[in-house]
Amino acid sequence: MSSLENRLTTGLRGRYEILRPLGEGGMAVVFLARDLKHDRGVALKVLRPEISADIGAERFLREIKMAAGLTHPHILPVYDSGEADGLLFYVMPNMEGRSLRERLEREKHVSLDEA
Repeated sequence: MSSLENRLTTGLRGRYEILRPLGEGGMAVVFLARDLKHDRGVALKVLRPEISADIGAERFLREIKMAAGLTHPHILPVYDSGEADGLLFYVMPNMEGRSLRERLEREKHVSLDEA
């Protein structure tokens, strides 16, 4: 278990159970978690601490605010957000299935209608 995962586990104890990493990018890491209050699987996105220290958290906070303000059938809602053990995070539904990257690697081309 990584130190980031340990910090999240400690900071979110009683609210979310961190199960495993789902993916990561340049700014954040996404974990599969269990929302203990509502007994549901969720995706929990957390800003990398080194990014927060280097460039600040403003961009991630704007992302949270923007995502929380969007309502559309093809956009995941924000369930929760906050800070845990000094880490900024937000929570959204976990969508099971393959990623777009996996599909493109498998199929190579997607029709214009599907794109």
